Amino acid sequence: MPLVKTISPCLDCNIHLWTLEEEEDYFVNAMAWDNKQLIWLQSLHPVKRLEYMASRYLIYRFAGIEEEHLYKDEAGKLYLRKSQHHVSVSHSDPWIGISLAKFNMGFDVQVCKPKIETIANRFLSEGERRMLSTLKLFTPEDLCLCWAAKEAIYKHHGKKGIDFARQIRLDFSMEEAGHVSIHAILQTSELINNYHIHYEKNKDFVWALAVGV
Repeated sequence: MPLVKTISPCLDCNIHLWTLEEEEDYFVNAMAWDNKQLIWLQSLHPVKRLEYMASRYLIYRFAGIEEEHLYKDEAGKLYLRKSQHHVSVSHSDPWIGISLAKFNMGFDVQVCKPKIETIANRFLSEGERRMLSTLKLFTPEDLCLCWAAKEAIYKHHGKKGIDFARQIRLDFSMEEAGHVSIHAILQTSELINNYHIHYEKNKDFVWALAVGV
């Protein structure tokens, strides 16, 4: 399971990105699993099972925490039991990534595929699409980054029922040397949250980290 890179996008936060090449037996033998957990894993689709096991292994390797010390809340948000760190997990074949931080955040990694152009209106508002067009940021990689940014915000929020196109708004600003800064707002009937998006974009994949500001 080759480590591609470890990134420190901001203070007290590390992202670990891997390519998934191992079979299930590797993860079964790499850490301790409860027998009930192994039985439950057999109910999952083989692809989902492998991704699940790989993500738990990464948490074990980099946080020293095994499956029994993890839990999910009613919305499915993952937490480290009895730890000051927060964790966010993402996988997009063949990439697996986790983010560990001393603060709440959301992390997402996505493989870039041209078909994202056909579904952009599902997660981008008309205003966002106009802004991207004006800034000439309408490649599949750019759209994939927008999707990853909104997924990261959704993971930070940790509650279901968010309309990506209507309730999450991305704002782009061109800085020196052509770098694009991304900020965002999540607005529901109960709250308004502001975010800064750390990210990396290339022709193969993108990752995005949503940090509250």
